[in-house]
This record gives sequence, C-alpha cells and structure tokens, in this order.
Amino acid sequence: MSRDPAALAARLVAARRTRTALRLSRNEIPTDLSDAYAVQDLTLREATPAAWKVGYVQPDRRFGLPLERFCGPTPALLQAPSHELSFDPIPGGFAAIEAEIVLRLARDFVPDEPPDGAADLRAMVDGQFAGVEIAGSPCSEILALGPLGAICDHGNSLAVGVGPPLPDAVLDAPARPEVTVAVGERSYPSGSPACLPGGPLASLAFLFANLAARGRSLPAGTWVATGALTGVHPIAPGEQATVTFSGHPPLRVRCA
Repeated sequence: MSRDPAALAARLVAARRTRTALRLSRNEIPTDLSDAYAVQDLTLREATPAAWKVGYVQPDRRFGLPLERFCGPTPALLQAPSHELSFDPIPGGFAAIEAEIVLRLARDFVPDEPPDGAADLRAMVDGQFAGVEIAGSPCSEILALGPLGAICDHGNSLAVGVGPPLPDAVLDAPARPEVTVAVGERSYPSGSPACLPGGPLASLAFLFANLAARGRSLPAGTWVATGALTGVHPIAPGEQATVTFSGHPPLRVRCA
C-alpha cells in the first residue's frame, strides 16, 4: 500500500473510534518527520487532545533520524485521587505502562510568544506530578514501525494518568525520587528524573518548539507527560501495574 497521509490518518482515526485492531506496514508510514507530523495533524482535525506526551527516543531506536524526542496528542486524562486507575485497551492492539513526570501549564502557550529563557520556561509550569502514560495503539506492531509510526498514531498514546504532586526539585532532573514499575509478576530496573536527558523541562521545551513550528497553541491547565523514566512496559488485559515514586503512595493501574 502506498504512502497516502490522508488515507493513513483516516484509518488511524477510524480504528481508534471503533476500537478495532489495525495492521500497518512500513510502506504506509512516512519516511521523514515533517510528513509524520502532517499525518498527526490530520488526525487532530476533529479532536481536541486531553493532554500531550513527549517521548524520549533511545539512540538505538532512532533509525538514522535526527530526533531525540517526539510528541503526540493524548486522547484521555485519568486522575487518581485514590491512587487507582483503570483503562480499556484497544482489543488486538498495543498497550504499555510508562512511569512519567506530568507537568501542568500555568499559562497559555502561544506559538509566536515562546518562553524567553530557562526561567520563563520554568514559570510555565504550574505543578509537577507523579504519573503514568498509558501507551497504546490499535496497531499491535506499533513499536516495530519506529518513531515515525508512533508520531502518526497519536504518539502511541491512550491516556495520561496523574497521581500525587512532586516537589519543584524534580524539574532539575535529580536522582530522587527513585521510580519503580512492576506489571503483574514482572519487575523492571528502577529509574529517576535523572534518566531523562535534560529532565522534564527539556521535554517541555521540545514540545513548545514542535507545536510552534506547526502553529499550535496550548491553553493554561494543559497536562504534559514528559517521558518514560524506566522504559516502556507492555501490559495485557487483566494485568495490574504498580508504579512507585519513592516517598509517595504507589499508583496502581489496571488494564481491563
């Protein structure tokens, strides 16, 4: 199948709307960043994101592309006053849990008025929270399609979950709090804000630059997931993930 941005966007939107598994081949995925973001923009013509995500791309996953991060719109926002979350995966698709620091914007972001320096960027943050991104796609092979495939499909995102507030110091990418993730009986190596190059503010700066180039604004109160701290951890229906930021109650996320 040939690369047709409008047709690909329509298939992705329809698959998510009907919660139907979708098979994609590399021949349908754009071969450069600008075309991938053009597909993403087409998927947003009739949708308002509930949040945004920024993903850090490990060097061995860049496939020769000039990118360190990518971004995408998140369809759902989940808040966890009781530290319990649940979500419905797309049957036959992909789902995973990522421990992330989630930021809330203090004021509107306007493309032609970007933050003026590090202090102004920091002032754009109204709060920082322990959280999760629930990665997901109707395409079960989305990871094999690389960053360009993820960019096309809402950044490979289903939802952002927001947990307890964190101190301002996490914006400086310290080694604390320690972050751990377990899914079912599987546990994974721990991480921390220091695992995210440049920290959460570098992810926010990337998002602003990317959206400014696309002429997109963000209202005050927008939630932004800033990147996985321990990796991308697949989760299956019926499983529960436990995400722990040391010093805070664990977040439990059930895949229905």
